[in-house]
Amino acid sequence: LRAAQLLAKTGDADGAAVAFDDLIARNPDEPKFFVTAIETMLSAKQGAKAAAFADRGSAKAKETGNRDLEAACQEMGEAARKMK
Repeated sequence: LRAAQLLAKTGDADGAAVAFDDLIARNPDEPKFFVTAIETMLSAKQGAKAAAFADRGSAKAKETGNRDLEAACQEMGEAARKMK
């Protein structure tokens, strides 16, 4: 998780996105990883990447019935779409 955040902080948004993708693939039921990926991409001004993670997180939330994750993903996804 920290490695992905550091990649984004150093300006490697594509590398960070790949690292978050790998992390989420290994731990698909961990809502924290979706939220952190979205927040990190928003901070890096990567609206399209943040929106993609928000959509995936929202879909996972609906699948698992996690309303907190769904609300967070929808809220941050809207912010990401405004950033584009």
